[in-house]
Amino acid sequence: MEKICPTCASPFSPEQNVCPNDGTELTARGDVSDPFIGLVIDERLKVERYLGAGGMGHVYIARQLDATQRTVAVKLIRHELMTSEDVEKRFFREIRTLANSAHSNVVGVFFSGHAEVADKRIPYFAMELLDGKPLDEVLAEKRTLPLDDACKVTLAILRGLASLHRSGIIHRDLKPANVMLLDEAAGEVKILDFGLARAKEVDQESKITSSRLVIGTPLYMSPEQMMGWDLDERSDLYAVGVILHELVTGKRPRRDGQGTPVPPGEFLAQFNLPASLVGLITDLLAFDREQRPATAAPREASVAMVASS
Repeated sequence: MEKICPTCASPFSPEQNVCPNDGTELTARGDVSDPFIGLVIDERLKVERYLGAGGMGHVYIARQLDATQRTVAVKLIRHELMTSEDVEKRFFREIRTLANSAHSNVVGVFFSGHAEVADKRIPYFAMELLDGKPLDEVLAEKRTLPLDDACKVTLAILRGLASLHRSGIIHRDLKPANVMLLDEAAGEVKILDFGLARAKEVDQESKITSSRLVIGTPLYMSPEQMMGWDLDERSDLYAVGVILHELVTGKRPRRDGQGTPVPPGEFLAQFNLPASLVGLITDLLAFDREQRPATAAPREASVAMVASS
């Protein structure tokens, strides 16, 4: 687990023991000397305990200091990722967009601001605290889901994505670890972890990642994301195809020696799946994004049809 300095709140690798800035002995995230435990943020939240690491930051459980006393999850974004004032402004703009894009299949985002500790102002956002199990943990236990359950889960993911895409948000790091399964039989899920999410117009107009740094999770990334191209909704749909492939076969799509995805048809033929489902997975995993569906919404009917057959 990453370590942190109780004095200056700087993060360090697990191998380091002493802060080079002030000589303080480092502590593990979540220990009693973690400087964020007990921290009051913006006079509206009190941090209670550490929950875990997310894509681009750390998540803590906190309680709102108002009449609701609501318990929430607070994601603290790695300070070093806010490389300029413009990047930080866009981050908060996109969080506001998420907060205004409520959907039953997307984790609720409430508000955002800065957590001040030591000499640092760390961007954060407060979101719904979920009671469920990440889909990757479910797959580690079960390997696959029953066909009907897999289709219900995929349909819920598509509905959540369609809502995000209508708001102009591209997730960019969709994977089982970022899907919380609340009720398997009902296919009740919520998409979470927006550390890499990006408003579509930002990718097109300003190139925050101008160095073409490839960020995401390679096994679920579309070919265009691997190559550092500008992204649109179809990159998220490719990730849905990988997830659905994994849900029904227990394996992610194969890649050749150069890491290029192999068309899934021959592999899927071993599993006696409905032809409509094979066609859906094949469409979502098309190497050329021009061959993929343009939006999430048209695929909802296909998954619903398979689920009810």
